[in-house]
Amino acid sequence: PSATLYKAAQAGTDVHLIVVTDGDSGANVDGHKDLASIRRTEWQKSGTLIGARSMKALGYSDGKLCNDMYHAISDEIIEHIASVIATYSDELSIDFMTFEPQGISGHLDHIAVSMITTYIYETLRQKNYNAATIDTLKYFCLSHTMQPQANTNWVYMPAGRAVAAIDESVDYNDCAQKKLEIMSVHHTQRHDMEQILQSRAHIPKSKRNVDHFYYYK
Repeated sequence: PSATLYKAAQAGTDVHLIVVTDGDSGANVDGHKDLASIRRTEWQKSGTLIGARSMKALGYSDGKLCNDMYHAISDEIIEHIASVIATYSDELSIDFMTFEPQGISGHLDHIAVSMITTYIYETLRQKNYNAATIDTLKYFCLSHTMQPQANTNWVYMPAGRAVAAIDESVDYNDCAQKKLEIMSVHHTQRHDMEQILQSRAHIPKSKRNVDHFYYYK
């Protein structure tokens, strides 16, 4: 949801990004010798365009997340969040944002990150940070308009959510070109980007250029 993150940064919200895996097992159509390094650089460029205040890459291998890593990843992220909070002197309200629990695409790494983020969110809500309120956990999802039925062209990709199940929708028609610019720096994933854009080309812009979220309750 880069457009939502960009709009938040433009409005004065500090955006902090964490990426868990390097994407080293993804399609390597350009034959890069070190795909992980290339994709990490692309992610850093996209974060700069978003306006992120900080970016943290954990460097785990793509496609390998499992239960044995669950708490190690959680502890690393919690430690990083604490270090970020320590840089502020003002009272903070912190929102979390991650994939919806089915990972949107059905990618098992996405699902793992969603579960780990939810675990971290609940864990931190029980901690007493003097200058931080743990507020909302937002699950990024697709609407039923964007994804009307399940797709098994790759793995199981669930259908989008009904309007009644969505808690927040962010219209980004005012920065749609910025969204494309941010997406385009992920050059090694350009074929995925083109496929996504083509699959939604028939949807009116008023419904296409929208990021959707539902909240953890």
